Amino acid sequence: MKPPKKSETLEIRLSHPDKTALQIKASHEGRTVSDVVRGLISVYIAEPDTRSTSTKLTELLMTLKSKPKSALATAAACVALPFAIVPFAAAEPIALKLDGEYIEPVVENGTEGTRTRRFDTEIHVETGDSYEFIVGGSDPFSLTLSVTEVGDELLIDMKIYGGEDFIGHPKVKTQINTPVRIEIGHDDGQTFTMNALPTRQ
Repeated sequence: MKPPKKSETLEIRLSHPDKTALQIKASHEGRTVSDVVRGLISVYIAEPDTRSTSTKLTELLMTLKSKPKSALATAAACVALPFAIVPFAAAEPIALKLDGEYIEPVVENGTEGTRTRRFDTEIHVETGDSYEFIVGGSDPFSLTLSVTEVGDELLIDMKIYGGEDFIGHPKVKTQINTPVRIEIGHDDGQTFTMNALPTRQ
């Protein structure tokens, strides 16, 4: 006999606005959507069975009335759990391969020139989470990004800074296993280019 699986996957059907609101709220709390849903399931399982389903639904609806609209998504997930869960292959974290360069004009010893900083890395993110990395030096540049999954599309949202200077805020759409290129240029010769390739881990 095979030992029981250590974990299973579930599908929870939500409207797109509720899913987006849930991802944003979880991200602001420093949590993943999976963490939120697992916590709600644990609370539900721990409840005694003496109360009827209608009583539990009434309590949930009363909770919804007392909460602001921004909190509805989390409560909606709780309502959906007992009634709309079927097995599925859960969305796995995304591996994001990034490579590119940042070129900026510099003046050293009275001579104008450029400084180039290159990077080549891979980060693992869950949709809704954000990630920041810094390319070092005496005046480093930083890149903060988040990934949102909508259907079969990924929205990569980035904010790029060169030292204290804001370089750009590009937003690009792509799909798993589909590379995308970002190019930002300024009149002063400052440029930023990056290739991004999202894959499933």
